[in-house]
Amino acid sequence: MNNEDILFGNIIFLKDKYKDKIHSCKKDINDLVDFIKTKFNIVENIQLDKIYQKDVELTKINSLHSWNNLKNKYKFEDLDVIGFEIVKDDKSEIYYKSHLSDLIIPNSNVIVPSRIIVLLESKTEYIYCNNELLNKELMLYQGIDENDILNDTPQLITYLRLLDESENFK
Repeated sequence: MNNEDILFGNIIFLKDKYKDKIHSCKKDINDLVDFIKTKFNIVENIQLDKIYQKDVELTKINSLHSWNNLKNKYKFEDLDVIGFEIVKDDKSEIYYKSHLSDLIIPNSNVIVPSRIIVLLESKTEYIYCNNELLNKELMLYQGIDENDILNDTPQLITYLRLLDESENFK
């Protein structure tokens, strides 16, 4: 049995296991933005901040190579990234507990606070979040569409695996 057979068998198993949770429910970027704004206190427009320029560029590069860009073939300059920093408070406590510690610069007293950021590319609907727990939650919230379901796309596979992971940790 090769890796492709194993993957296909796994997809069939997960599709059967979660058949009642597989439906076209894809949210667009505006829905994701509303979800983030409702769930957290945020700092908006961080994509304009110089300290996040590398993250914005990497998000654009990843968007270019994402499954959602195969059909449209957007160029780097076509992409539009929306960015948020999640404020560290009661609403985000569980995410910051699962996040990296503050960075202490060696041989100094400088502490760089750990930050959770979310970058969304509006055309490809690519999600980048530097917090694994929140990234998974955003991807599940974003959902899948009919095309994903009918064609066993990478989005469906990711969605099923995230569903399975979240069910196993409840």
